[in-house]
Amino acid sequence: MAKKIILYSLSLLCLVLLCASTSKGFMEWWCDYRVFSLKLYYTQARYGDLFTMCYLPGFNDSKGAALREYPENNSGTHLYIIHDSYLQDWLKKENFKGVDSLITSDVRNQGIDIRIDSTKNNILVIESSERFTGWRFRDVSLLESMLRFPSAQQAGEQPSLPEEKKIMENFFNPNINQNLEFNLFDYECFIPLKSLKAKLNYKLFDHLSKQVCVSRDGKYLLLNETVDSSSAASSFYKTSDWEIASTTESLDKVSEYYKSKGFDKVYFTIVPNPVSIIDPTYMAYNHKIERIFDPKKLKSEFIDIYTLFKKEKQQLYRRDDSHWNNRGVQIFVDELNKRLSKESR
Repeated sequence: MAKKIILYSLSLLCLVLLCASTSKGFMEWWCDYRVFSLKLYYTQARYGDLFTMCYLPGFNDSKGAALREYPENNSGTHLYIIHDSYLQDWLKKENFKGVDSLITSDVRNQGIDIRIDSTKNNILVIESSERFTGWRFRDVSLLESMLRFPSAQQAGEQPSLPEEKKIMENFFNPNINQNLEFNLFDYECFIPLKSLKAKLNYKLFDHLSKQVCVSRDGKYLLLNETVDSSSAASSFYKTSDWEIASTTESLDKVSEYYKSKGFDKVYFTIVPNPVSIIDPTYMAYNHKIERIFDPKKLKSEFIDIYTLFKKEKQQLYRRDDSHWNNRGVQIFVDELNKRLSKESR
């Protein structure tokens, strides 16, 4: 009888855990409650994403010094930024000189409704990481949907998912594996054990997570898809002239579209893959950024971070993460501030 009770209890516990990990609403609540109330931080909040993919010790790094801030200066400029994870949660209005308002739209979300104030100087920056540039900068409809211009009747209305999709998301959460890992094992006490296992596997068997590789100098973890030449996200993927031409054509279309909606300036920028700066001779670099931002072919304006990064002597990327550190972001912000200063004159 006791064995049955234990068996039924374990089965019930597993079922509750599965249902909780499947529920999007519960996971959103639980993540916030666990972090802010219980102070049980999940590892990606404390460590880089590459480290939490492999737990190989010796690469833990920090974001670096905080971004510079400037006192308020009402210059009449409204700054809009369409971005991906490289600028997620990094920027605020005070990081820019003479900006009255900063409005951001994450390209991974559904987009936002805006109203252009024609009495202001409206500047738009569209950013993409190098690994996603191949398809994201060629997707005109995607980029044009990130900022919406609703009529007075449509203002405030939020797009809703079809009922069938809502049901599917409730019962078949695509993040179920990550959620189960988060609920069961994503705790600080497990990190030493995971790191020991990862170190032994790497030292003895040269085995590492398929998502991650180590730079040739042994100083950085790198996202494998940015190194693997068979991946379109790679800095060493053979990018055809047609793909480059298609991208520049798309950027020009997007620029003209947003200018027709009231923007005074539209800038594009590409954040280089870490390997493009750290180890560009790993294989034959495809020079995709330079080819897209060729002023002889691209009519639109751009902010060339790649050239600035190549000249920089300081560390620009985290060693345990697929993103840049604060120094890298600061270079981008400084260059954008130069453009904003010219526009405000």
